[in-house]
Amino acid sequence: MIRILSAVLLAYAVILPLAGCWSKHELRDVGLILGWGMDRDKNGAYIGSAQIAIPSRITLGQGGSGKDTPPYITLSGKGKDILEAASDIQLKTSRLLFAGHRQNIFIGEKLARYGLIEILDEYSRNPNVRLRTDIFVVKGGTAKEILNADQPFEREPAQEFSKLFGTISGARLKSFLQLLQDAGERGSCVSIPAFTSDLRTERHHIYKWAGEGVFNKNLQLIGYLDAIESQLLMWMQDQQQPAFSYTLPVKSEGAVASMDIQHLRGRISSSVSNDKPSFRVTLTGKVFLRENESKVNLSANNAMEILEQKLNRSIKSDAEKMIERVQKRLRSDVLHFGRQLHREHPYAWKRMKNNWDSVYFPDAEVKVDTRVTLVKIGLTGTPQHLERRQVIP
Repeated sequence: MIRILSAVLLAYAVILPLAGCWSKHELRDVGLILGWGMDRDKNGAYIGSAQIAIPSRITLGQGGSGKDTPPYITLSGKGKDILEAASDIQLKTSRLLFAGHRQNIFIGEKLARYGLIEILDEYSRNPNVRLRTDIFVVKGGTAKEILNADQPFEREPAQEFSKLFGTISGARLKSFLQLLQDAGERGSCVSIPAFTSDLRTERHHIYKWAGEGVFNKNLQLIGYLDAIESQLLMWMQDQQQPAFSYTLPVKSEGAVASMDIQHLRGRISSSVSNDKPSFRVTLTGKVFLRENESKVNLSANNAMEILEQKLNRSIKSDAEKMIERVQKRLRSDVLHFGRQLHREHPYAWKRMKNNWDSVYFPDAEVKVDTRVTLVKIGLTGTPQHLERRQVIP
């Protein structure tokens, strides 16, 4: 009995110190930051913007009576560095700002072109920064603008962009943790998803995914890959995508066929010969025809095979153009060729790593092999409105 009583008292002695709140601040005194943005003005000052939740409006929104009242407010501050800009925002609210629930960080284009080194330094030291916070670039605009843009589908605009990118690409978002990993690894440069302004209405400001912003080793924005190029990049890196919608010309002049490419798999392999690196990119997938504007009867003999061959050639050409642009013009290894070479040929990589970005990567030979298979053309081979004599066999 004494042993049991001693065990119970010991358990209470261990548990009691664990009880209580994590902080002396009451929840009603804390301002939860939903989204954060950083810009740089013409004088070189940092401008921070915080999208802060207003709990009372969120409650009203659930009941329907607060539908036209946004459940957030966006405040901005200015400073010589990031911490000073954040402190300037704190002076404008009675609630203690808390960034532990922050979902997104937006970087204005001007600041992105200046460089992200200072941002990574502050964020990597700040214990309140979630490592899985998503990061986006605002192409042709500012982070302040995108945080103030009212979105039609989400009550908190900061949530809209993570969902939008995930719905379109199906790929994992660029988190702060992944950004740190890519920035600190030789043979790998950073690319960050970008959004750009598309449509303004009386009530809403719509943004769309504009592809990927490409950064150099100094973490400075040097250009963009468009949406198609970005999807090819994700395909090459074997990042999960729901489908890749692709359109190509067919036999009839001016006509096109559109299809979804699913079950996407990508593979990069490397080899070294005479101290020169080369790479082979293999892309595979299954094709489902969605629309055919041509007069070609795709159910005829060899028609599917011919279309499949043309599709493979077209994807191969687009991938080669994207790779050449990244190598020759952008000269930034967002393709992660250096990372693959390091894995497969570590001794060769040791010799090349110091001159990888300036010498070896731009001149590396790359071969692209596409193996997509047309599996379905729908219920009919040709458009139903055509007469038999109009159909091209």
